[in-house]
Order: sequence, then structure tokens, then C-alpha cells
Amino acid sequence: LARIDSPSGNETAFFDYVSELLHEMSFSIQYDDYGNMVAYRRNKNNYEPILFAFHGDKVSNGNVIEAIIEDGYVVSNGMNSLGADNKAAIACLFSVLQKRELDEPVEILITKMEEEGFIGARNLDRTIIKATVGITMDGGNVGEVTISSKYWTSIAMKSDKKREEVEKKLKSWAALKNYAIWFSKNACPGYDLEMNLLTCKSDNDEIVEEILRQAKSMRQRVTRKCPGFSIPLDHDIVKIAISSILDLGVEPKIVNDEISPEVCVLNSKGIQCINIGDGVINEHELNEKVLISDLEKNCVIISNILDKYKHRTTAST
Repeated sequence: LARIDSPSGNETAFFDYVSELLHEMSFSIQYDDYGNMVAYRRNKNNYEPILFAFHGDKVSNGNVIEAIIEDGYVVSNGMNSLGADNKAAIACLFSVLQKRELDEPVEILITKMEEEGFIGARNLDRTIIKATVGITMDGGNVGEVTISSKYWTSIAMKSDKKREEVEKKLKSWAALKNYAIWFSKNACPGYDLEMNLLTCKSDNDEIVEEILRQAKSMRQRVTRKCPGFSIPLDHDIVKIAISSILDLGVEPKIVNDEISPEVCVLNSKGIQCINIGDGVINEHELNEKVLISDLEKNCVIISNILDKYKHRTTAST
């Protein structure tokens, strides 16, 4: 998987290889209009599947990739990023599925263009996904379970005041209100500055209006960058994940994240998803790597999740 370079917008060769592996495991494959891949196989009892969602693109500089094993890690040859984000998790799932029964309620989503702003997930045709619950494995340490994330809004502003003065005023105001904000290094063309806001609720129009008043903005562009989400601790998918990690002998860590892009987008489309840490280190860098022992742990966690989900589905049916 790592050997096939798949920069955003050029995932075809990688998808072709993945489709061969999926066909060997009796999956049927469908693509939506944007080119996202959905794989599904029937189970004899027609149980609702659990979704495992990944992205097929990677950060790439175009150089040839060679994955090597070094000091207990899988690393690249230093010419290009390894692509362990998100291919390590894909490899773990496929390794598990190749050893299990073909008749399991599993659905797989692999999106395009995640690294360019999760564009594939944003354009996903929800109607071709059968699952209503799912797992992503994109970032975080092994044993982490992300169950919530904040709403991210970007506000580009044009003001008659100096940028430094506006930033200082907004930082003081945000500190008093206990809002999380930061400023982009470079504002988009036509604007003086670009501020990013994180809130726990989606209905933040009043907050945005107050920011514009504080900045005395003459012109602005408000962009909802990423939807937030929150899955209760007592939800079945959370309990299954926690139990699966405990069975490995690892203490689960519940994470309420600032930004968790693709899992947020899937939740906004009505698929209740959580993210499980994949253990990838130095994402996107030439020295990106992942411990072989963490890959092995992820395989056990995935297998445990499938066992528990199958049991839960049978019992509920």
C-alpha cells in the first residue's frame, strides 16, 4: 500500500490496487459521483454493517517511495512521506479481514482528497452507505478514542484598523469569553486577517457577529470549515471500542478533540462515527513512521471490534 504513491487528486492507482484486494475478499465495490470508494459484502442474515472509513490520498512530493523496516518501525526511504496516514490503518483492517469469515457485517469507505480539506468526505453520496455507525482510524495514539470535536469557523475580515491592533483586541475578548481562537499566518486575498474560531455548538452566529463588531470589519467572509460532533459515552459503538481496547490490555483514553475533520464530516452526514488512534508518528513528514508493535495492536483492536459488533448485532436481532 505504501509503495503506491497517491497524492490528493491522483488516487487512481492506489484505488485500483485496493479494489483487487477487496474483490479477493468477496467485497462488491461502488463509487459515488465524486470517486469515493464504498465496499460491501452481503451477510446471510442481512445485518446492518459497521463502517470502517479511511482516506486513500496522502501528502506527497512526487518522489518514489520505498517502505523499509528499521528499529521496529515501518519507515520510508526518506525520499517521500510513508503514507502511513491513512494506509497503516487500511493495512491493519485488510490483514484482519483476510483471516476472518467472509460473512461479516462490514462496510468500507475510502475517500479521496482528504488532505486538501476532506473534500471527498464532504462530497460523499450518503445514500450508498448502508451503515449508521462507524470507525475511523486517522491520527492519535493507540488506545485513544475520540468521541467529540468542536465546530471550526473561519472568518476573513477587512478592517480599517491595523492587523496587530485587531488581533490584540480579539485575543483579549476571546480570553474573557473563554473561546478558542487563532489567526492564520496569511489572510486570503482581499482581506487583512483571517481568524479561526472553535465552538462547542454549531449555532455560533451571535459569536461571529460579535467578532465582526469587535474588529469593526467592513467586509468579511465566513466559512464553516468543519462540523463538530459528540457521541455519548454510553453509545454502543463507544462501549465496543473501549471494551476492545481493554481486552488488549491497554487503558483506553477518551478524547474530546479540538478538530477531527473527516470523522466530523461523516457524523454530519448521519453516520455516528468515532476515531480510534492509529499510532502514526510524524504524519506527512519525510520521517513519518509507525511502530510494528502498534500495527499489531491495531489488528487486535479491529478484530475485537468485529467480534463484539457481530455479537451485539446478533443479540439485538
